[in-house]
Amino acid sequence: LRDDKPGMPGVSAWVPGQRWFDSLRGFVHLFHQAYRAESHDDIIFCAEFLAKAFPVKGDSLMHLGKTLRAASPMDDRRKAQQLVTHWASEAGIADPADPASDGSSARYMTCDGSSCVMWTLLHVTVTAVAVRGITGKPLLGDGSVVAKADEDAFPNIHLCMSFVRRFVSAFLTCKRCKENFLKDFDDCDFGRCHFSDFRSLALWIWRVHNAISMQVASRHHAQVDRRWPMYQDCPACWRQELVLGHAGRRLRPLSWSQEELDAPFHTDPVFWHLVRTYIGLSRIQVDQSDLSPQERSQVEDVIEHDRREEVRAAKAAPAQHRGFVEQPPPPARGAAPAERV
Repeated sequence: LRDDKPGMPGVSAWVPGQRWFDSLRGFVHLFHQAYRAESHDDIIFCAEFLAKAFPVKGDSLMHLGKTLRAASPMDDRRKAQQLVTHWASEAGIADPADPASDGSSARYMTCDGSSCVMWTLLHVTVTAVAVRGITGKPLLGDGSVVAKADEDAFPNIHLCMSFVRRFVSAFLTCKRCKENFLKDFDDCDFGRCHFSDFRSLALWIWRVHNAISMQVASRHHAQVDRRWPMYQDCPACWRQELVLGHAGRRLRPLSWSQEELDAPFHTDPVFWHLVRTYIGLSRIQVDQSDLSPQERSQVEDVIEHDRREEVRAAKAAPAQHRGFVEQPPPPARGAAPAERV
């Protein structure tokens, strides 16, 4: 993380709140596109889980869940679309029924389409769960319904994995993609059934996404490694001996093991890059004792820069980003990331 310097690799073009806005806008678009009566219960579960896990709009998401719970499964998808359009308007999210909000690549700030925002939503949600689980505290400025709850009310690893499965089952419209994802999930691929810590939870969905990206690249005969993050985004995440021109970065099979997916990376910096990209270091409450000396130094080296970027983005934010792209919350007393602010 400490390699952020003006004009050098590693500086994100977006602040987390901009990704949150795209994520929930994409959620509404996916609801419009994918709602089926047989998925009604899964969608209720997802909305209520997002209320507890997503960094903003917790009350609005819980209201959506309760509204759907009070309704019967809708065979006429237009009724479901009208319901979510009304909800989105009340929640301050762009109306997907508006032609200007059709989910095309031009309509998202941080993504190039609905597939990208689906993955962004999953990364934001899972990483938020992981951060709360690691710290035992809500996010700073937490907009979820568990913001003032005890740690016992925070979503756990098992519930989060159930959310991921049910979300993909309900909203992924590519039949082959969905079948492959659910098979990998049920087969415990990428170590899904073999960890019990929150950091590994965030890294698990990162591996799943990388595996799918590489499968797509292989089918299109790409010759470049598609694993995320790119070196330009996180130089510290990559093992330097594999960065340029090494044969080990060429694409080979259509499936990869956890070890093969991880091979080019240092996973500790990857975890912190996930936190920084999708949640923001300015929003985590971490005691000094929770960090290794190296992690503490890295977090302290970038937090002031990130807070300045969030202030800049908030000042320039359009009206539709209100509630998403805001001034960073005041640093928590005694929290490691706040020390240099």
